[in-house]
Amino acid sequence: MLRVADHKQRSFFDAGYLVTDQREFEFARFYAREILPLVTDRDFVEFYPETGREATSPALLFHSSVLAKVEGLSDRKASKAVKTRLDWKVALGLRVDDPGFDSTRLVRFRSRFLERNSANAQEPASEVEQARVRLLFDRIVDKLCDYGLVKRNQSIRLDSTHVLSAAKNINRYQTIFESMKLVVRALDSEDRRVLDAEALAPLREKYSKPLGAYDLKKDLVRKNLELAAKDALRLLHALAGKSRRGLRELHAVQVLGKAVRDNVELRRKGTKRRRGRPKKDDQADSLSEADIGSLFEPGGLSVEEVEVVERQSGDRMITPHDESARLGVKKGGKLRWVGSKLHAAETVPEKRGEPSFLVDFTMTAANVPDVAETLPTQERLQRRDFKPPRLYVDKGYVSGETVAKSRDNYNTELHGPPAQPRATGRFQPEQFSVDFDAESATCPAGKTSDTFKRRYEDDTFTGADARFNKATCSGCPLAGQCLSKGQAGRTLSFTAYHHDLVRQREKARTPEFRRDYKKRAPGEGIFADLAGPLRLRRSSVKGPVKSLFEQSLGMVAINVKRFFKALQRQPKVVPMRA
Repeated sequence: MLRVADHKQRSFFDAGYLVTDQREFEFARFYAREILPLVTDRDFVEFYPETGREATSPALLFHSSVLAKVEGLSDRKASKAVKTRLDWKVALGLRVDDPGFDSTRLVRFRSRFLERNSANAQEPASEVEQARVRLLFDRIVDKLCDYGLVKRNQSIRLDSTHVLSAAKNINRYQTIFESMKLVVRALDSEDRRVLDAEALAPLREKYSKPLGAYDLKKDLVRKNLELAAKDALRLLHALAGKSRRGLRELHAVQVLGKAVRDNVELRRKGTKRRRGRPKKDDQADSLSEADIGSLFEPGGLSVEEVEVVERQSGDRMITPHDESARLGVKKGGKLRWVGSKLHAAETVPEKRGEPSFLVDFTMTAANVPDVAETLPTQERLQRRDFKPPRLYVDKGYVSGETVAKSRDNYNTELHGPPAQPRATGRFQPEQFSVDFDAESATCPAGKTSDTFKRRYEDDTFTGADARFNKATCSGCPLAGQCLSKGQAGRTLSFTAYHHDLVRQREKARTPEFRRDYKKRAPGEGIFADLAGPLRLRRSSVKGPVKSLFEQSLGMVAINVKRFFKALQRQPKVVPMRA
């Protein structure tokens, strides 16, 4: 039960009354005056029942989590600080004799507030959950706007950084092995009779033990991967009956199925793998569902006739202990990590020496490209009445589509250099003149394409393909700069936003662009804070919602520190609405 008191009667024993040294408790007084009223117990009423034992103030637990993030403290140290430190009592508006709370209350509060437990911890965050996580962050940004420290029409810079998963990075064999361990535990707690069957009894003994170092030797991993995958298929087949539908819906069983699908594929022995990079979800050479189902049926395929090979996919589940963790690559392959990616947007100071503040953030899977977050970020900013005239980004966020839609839909100039085309020694597509209305393309030699085919997807124009035949290219004086060795003609693909991309590349080569682009560089300071004092480069929790809440506290801590410093520099600043 949560008892809400809108007007708390103060007493002589309130810590704020007993503080005399203003300089020592300046930050505590600032927090109590500016931040503490932004989140109260009334914001948490929906998470508590109307009857029962009186609960610890959720607003107290929430603000204690924020202060812990500001100082980089653990739950245990934060609990101790509430009990013993006078500056924390001042910041939280407590009495000097307040007994505080046990550190486990913080864990229970987060579970109640985020509505996450072991059963749904790995589910993606909904829009309602994202808004809940950003509760204090959004209110601080609104307060900064009231003070005039942030303007709604101010330019913004956007960047991303890597966040390592709390789970260990493991190979494909370990992924399936750990998934089998989770299934064995789940089945033993639900229905032990399943693994008591003669055919499945060895699986309980095998997957109840920890994985030994001997099993991870390089020459044994591939063989063990095949054995583990076939064990997983045997167990999944045993749970396929109608009478075991409830067991199939167990979260651990679902995770095992995903681990097998993402990490391995089954083929008939002797099948040659096709050369080249596999297409997404390409399973042309894999066994069908019917073939896999017949593996353990009389007269079906023999296990000896099947081989297990590693599935080459950039979207595979790395570990069952953090299902949302993915393999990310940045800086041309120089940086590789398993986890997620944090995108943060902050204001660009209009004058030298002015502070900058975070106004938006989000997290995506590590393998999601930055360009996929350019437009969603602007959509979130627009919903909160931010209309930046210019958005500073690096090349990862820029494409012809994002440049055009930022201009047309949000009236924002996307200020960033697009990625340059790969150097091939031939004329690049941007050196060809394209007229989509006339359905023609003209090469640098002045010749017109022989065929021009427009592409559509769901009745939406997406681009065109132009073809220069052998007869057109033969005898051309520029053929050596356009055609590769043995190539008779040239085929080019243009996106619907080809002209926007060409103009952006031309603009990025001007001195004015390079001089103004220097305003983006200070944004790296956000991630220096995350990697240093806040220690958020590696997530300490598992699951997308919990990770987002942890990063939210980090974003709040950065803004609180900058807000405090801004008021110290400008002590006469008052809210514009006052």
